Amino acid sequence: VYFTRPIQKQIYVTVTLKASPTYLNAVGEEIKQRIADYVNGLTIGKDVVITRVLAEAIMSNGVVDTSYQLESIKLGTSASGQAIATIPIAWNEYAVCSLENIAIEVSDESVNE
Repeated sequence: VYFTRPIQKQIYVTVTLKASPTYLNAVGEEIKQRIADYVNGLTIGKDVVITRVLAEAIMSNGVVDTSYQLESIKLGTSASGQAIATIPIAWNEYAVCSLENIAIEVSDESVNE
């Protein structure tokens, strides 16, 4: 019998958005938590799908959050190597993402409601 432990693959995320006047910093923390929960809930060998990350970023309890406008999402396995793409996870790896690995960038422009 042969046994190996799965390899942890760190995931980094950058979310860029435009805030409306009703946007609060707590919203950014909620976005981070939803994204981390999605990534950390994936099983071994499951890819980090960018459209799923997008859904977590814009939906709050099944409702689109209108306090911001999502501009972009980038994913990567390092803070400096991110792209607008799904992250493949090998059969013997699993994705992990801490809140510290998620950056929320709020642009200076505001959303017109």
